Amino acid sequence: MGDSKEKATPMEPNLKLKKDKGKPLKDARKFRQLVGSLIYLTITRPEISYSVSVVSQFMQNPRTPHLEAARRILRYVKGTLDYGLLYKRCDNFVLSGFTDADWAGDTNDRHSTSGYCFNTGSAAVSWCSKKQNIVVLSSTEAEYVAATMATQECVWLKRLIGDMFCEVDYAVQIKCDNESAIKLASNPIFHARTKHIEVRYHFVREKVLSEDVELLSVRTNDQVADIFTKALVEPKFQRFRDALGVVVALKAFSKFENTLEALAESTLLTDSKPSKGLRKFLKAHCKGETLAVADTKLGKAIKDKLIDNALQKIECVHNNVVMELMRGVRSHLTELISGLGPQDLAPMSLGLSHSMSRYKLKFSADKVDVIIIQAIAKMDEVDKELFFFGTNSSMRLKELNNSSMRLREWYGWHFPELAKIVQENTVYAKTVKLMGDRTNSIKLDFSEILSEELETELKEAAVSSMGTEVSESDLQIISELCDQVITLADCRAQLYDCLKNRMNAITPNLTALVGELVGARLIAHAGSLLNLSKQPGSTIQILGAEKALFRAMKQKHATPKYGLIYHASLVGQASTKHKGKISRSLAAKTALAIRCDALGGDQDNSMGLENRVKLESRLRNLEGRELGRSAGSAKGKSNMELYNKDRKKGEGMLISPAKSYNPTADSVIGWKESAAAKKEEHMALIKAPVIDLPNEGRNVKVRKEEKKKKHAAEDEGQFQREGQNVEVKKKRRKHADPGETEDVGKKRENKKLSSA
Repeated sequence: MGDSKEKATPMEPNLKLKKDKGKPLKDARKFRQLVGSLIYLTITRPEISYSVSVVSQFMQNPRTPHLEAARRILRYVKGTLDYGLLYKRCDNFVLSGFTDADWAGDTNDRHSTSGYCFNTGSAAVSWCSKKQNIVVLSSTEAEYVAATMATQECVWLKRLIGDMFCEVDYAVQIKCDNESAIKLASNPIFHARTKHIEVRYHFVREKVLSEDVELLSVRTNDQVADIFTKALVEPKFQRFRDALGVVVALKAFSKFENTLEALAESTLLTDSKPSKGLRKFLKAHCKGETLAVADTKLGKAIKDKLIDNALQKIECVHNNVVMELMRGVRSHLTELISGLGPQDLAPMSLGLSHSMSRYKLKFSADKVDVIIIQAIAKMDEVDKELFFFGTNSSMRLKELNNSSMRLREWYGWHFPELAKIVQENTVYAKTVKLMGDRTNSIKLDFSEILSEELETELKEAAVSSMGTEVSESDLQIISELCDQVITLADCRAQLYDCLKNRMNAITPNLTALVGELVGARLIAHAGSLLNLSKQPGSTIQILGAEKALFRAMKQKHATPKYGLIYHASLVGQASTKHKGKISRSLAAKTALAIRCDALGGDQDNSMGLENRVKLESRLRNLEGRELGRSAGSAKGKSNMELYNKDRKKGEGMLISPAKSYNPTADSVIGWKESAAAKKEEHMALIKAPVIDLPNEGRNVKVRKEEKKKKHAAEDEGQFQREGQNVEVKKKRRKHADPGETEDVGKKRENKKLSSA
């Protein structure tokens, strides 16, 4: 059957099978297995119900024509493997049905065939094709019996829907194409024409009179239940099959060769543009067909693109039915395409959607900085609860914690010495959690928490502790505090690991320069990595110190030199006077690293490491610059021009005379002796003989003598003023005590001796 030709209908029209016509089959078991499988298929394929019910009547003694009829059903199923029922979402849930009968259609026993179907607005939910158990005398009786079978099914459906969803409080409409049967069901009087009909078939009359069911007339060409009573020709069969909701036939399928092709085709479809591959596909398979599209712009573009290629008859349709059809295709895509399982479809759809997102938004999933912002914010919240006591901790919090300090304070009443022995917060909580009462410390092993020295010190302190006793309720609360501290510490460790991994993946160069924490705080302060990349180096340098900057500008003071970047390790290594220079250089390199990470492609941290080496070298140069300046200029060569500026050109002497030492400028002690010596010296110079010099030399000598006379007069005047001041002081001390005057005299004599 794999190479057999497909058929458009499951049974040849007007075919009448006989019980005893044809050659009996040698192996009836295969026929029975085939028919049993077809009966199972009618659960989802209502259009083959009549054909299967016909061949199933010959399972006791199958013959060759019966097998040929069953094989024709298989040929039809082969051509419609992708067909199925499509249930659409409906605004109004209304139950309705069709009923029909084929009078004396079976040539073997002249029994009639009944058929009915019910739907809720989109597709059939219940159907049946069954031969009647009695022989009826007219087509009216056959339709009447079929209506009774449909009414029984309707009553059961109403109860089922009432139990599952909502009560059906209206008369269900059942459409029939026989006016006599409708009149017979609505007439409450029994006539002679109906007295031979069994009483159980009058069930439909009772339900019609009680308004549970309403029989309505319908034209024979619109009687959908006709597909359950006889073999139909192809056009009529296809129309009734579509009315049952059996749709979605996969006519052709073309797959993408790789992800790049799928991305290119999907991107054009989202822009309502038919791609080259789509146009070729439509030329090959959709000539003269009506094409259902989910986008009206795409349908118009298809018409415009294909109008010059002799495909003018193609029509595009877009409505609510098409959207429901698309939903059904997406839901049952794995059943429509053979060899495609849900485990294969899910990763392919996810990968294509991610690729389209990156392409349309120009967005890289590896550059998601929301995790960094949330992680650093959560770390700050956790740090407010924890207090790191160790000297190795990189960050000390000024705020008092809510859990750790309360734990130390509460347990300190019982074991105060433990706080000095165990300083790290998490280790303290684990130790208290394990120990409980301090008397239990001798029996416990703290090797997993503490070192051997701390364990020995703890046990010794527990024996001689000055703490008070603790109750069981207090120990229970302390244990809960320990759990809270340990949980917070573990949470912070996980957050730091997550932050470290994301920073190394997203901003490797920034991390190499300033570290994970400082880099994360810079990103969080700017709002995103892209916003931070737009900032210049000067802004990055003071980022986080905006309040201090505006206050300094308002008060016209010196502006701050650094903000969050102050906590970087390079700035911390610099001395106080060099922190500003290093922070400025670090901010400039950080701005380049941020732009490289945010706007560049897949790169490593080589740029950040190279710039860090340069900054460390600059820091060493700044720290060692003072030693170089003491030996000479910055370049290491002495500049002698500064010392030779007072020399005459070509001579070895100075232009101006060398200054002599003036002892009076150092102290006022011995002013009498110095003034007298100066006076004698000046008088000797005045009385000295005058040497006959040339005119030029005589003028120089006269000028020098005039200057000496002037200086001598000034010194003499100063001497007189000093003498007057001393006499005034002596007069003031006449009334002093004898002992005080003696002490003053001794002090003066000592000063004279020391000056001599």
